[in-house]
Amino acid sequence: MRRGQPRLVWGVPDVSFVAHPLLDRTELAYCARLTTEADRARHATGRVLAKLEGANRLGVDPRRLSVVPDVGATVGRPQLFLDHRPSPVHLSIAHAGRVVVVALGNVPCGVDVEEIAALAPALDTSVAFSARERARLAETVPEERLALAARWWTGKEAALKAVGVGLAVEAATIDADGGTTRVRALGSVTTLRLIRPRAPLGYLACLAVVTRRRPARPDRRP
Repeated sequence: MRRGQPRLVWGVPDVSFVAHPLLDRTELAYCARLTTEADRARHATGRVLAKLEGANRLGVDPRRLSVVPDVGATVGRPQLFLDHRPSPVHLSIAHAGRVVVVALGNVPCGVDVEEIAALAPALDTSVAFSARERARLAETVPEERLALAARWWTGKEAALKAVGVGLAVEAATIDADGGTTRVRALGSVTTLRLIRPRAPLGYLACLAVVTRRRPARPDRRP
């Protein structure tokens, strides 16, 4: 892990965490509204891991921390609060299938994890992949196609989460094939480094870390 790189914490959804004492009333109510036990376990586990690792990073009692849902301009990026105020730790949470991962760092970051087999329905989706990407997927041998789609999708999703716009920006506009990418949103152009951590078998993950942000130039009109 590079110096200053956000730390990743991996976990397995634990249904017992649905009643964990670190969950606040809002989180407990949200879990109760989820329709499946698996969804409840994933959500609760992500929140508990975030608070435990955040407490370790800040050197505080985890009961002083809260995970504030994404609102307003920070869609897709929850915040870690200490004593009801924003903490200096940047947070991102992702889960899929039997995997939960939490990223915490000193700079804005986003993490995504996907179960490779579950991405089959998205291969021809224009919202997720550009025409060029869909053409390349169609040309890729079947046994490698889903892994390539998962590589791209996790990079796109992680980048959008790091910028804090969720899917308000179409994923198809993001090029996540290399080690860096850019996202134009909220009046800025953000450059991000894309890191591919080792994920459990059958999954792919990406960690996006913001390296630069500058004002976007106005679109030129004829």
